[in-house]
Amino acid sequence: MADRASFPRDLARLLLADCDHVLDFYFAGIRSLLAAVLGYLILLLVLEAGKVAFGKKRIRLDAPTPFTWKRRGDDADFVVGSEQSLWSDHFAREKDRLLLQCGEARIDNHTYGNVTLEFHHDRVVVEGNEFVLDNVTEISGVVHELQIGKRVWSAKLPFGPYLAFGALSWMFFGDAFLRWYAGLFNP
Repeated sequence: MADRASFPRDLARLLLADCDHVLDFYFAGIRSLLAAVLGYLILLLVLEAGKVAFGKKRIRLDAPTPFTWKRRGDDADFVVGSEQSLWSDHFAREKDRLLLQCGEARIDNHTYGNVTLEFHHDRVVVEGNEFVLDNVTEISGVVHELQIGKRVWSAKLPFGPYLAFGALSWMFFGDAFLRWYAGLFNP
């Protein structure tokens, strides 16, 4: 009879012990998701703070300089004076924009004088008219000043040294970093 009385108690212990383990597993999953969200928010904050801190870069040209934007497949060639680049190099995000102060500008068969061209990754706005760049073949004119985000120029820095620095940092400080990071969530 003693065996029958202890069976429900033993079964309850077994079930509750498993529940504790399952609950710990779910809490660990929730902590992991919260840590991932926190990491994403920190990176987003650093990105936005960098844009605010470094602001815009104005380039005033010494003399009026001709520019062209010509479609080439899914991308376009953007030439200002002797500087040539791909259009996609200037837009890392949809919110980025490029302003050109122009003495004159031609967008396909439309001609404008003394205007500001406001370029976005997929369109250009001039005097309230919006042109979708997929429907435009060529834009040309004479520019006096450009306004761009400084991030555009930093995109030309080599990526390899940053990878090497990260690898060396991990080799020498990886264990200490993991212990510190784990200590944040298990005080």
